[in-house]
Amino acid sequence: MIINPRDSALIKQLLLADAFQWDNGLKEFRSPSGIPVQFLMAGERAGKGSEVTIPKPEGESNIEELDGLIVVRLSRLIEMKLASGMGSLCPLDHLRDQSIT
Repeated sequence: MIINPRDSALIKQLLLADAFQWDNGLKEFRSPSGIPVQFLMAGERAGKGSEVTIPKPEGESNIEELDGLIVVRLSRLIEMKLASGMGSLCPLDHLRDQSIT
């Protein structure tokens, strides 16, 4: 999930109040049924040494609505995924579906 940094404290408070648990080792919340919820902060760099920043979740060039959900545009998602792997030893390793390995 991409969030504005100014909203992070409120989101954390709401998730904790709804029985989500913070996993400090993985840096993510877990739902009561164990589903991970990860956050990216808008405005931060998309990857180590990257010039690309994570877009704010607003504006037509960054987001669109699909089936009633507001999502990051595919072009911005691809840009962020590529940038996030720039500092990796294997630049394309982050594109692999981690759930299959």
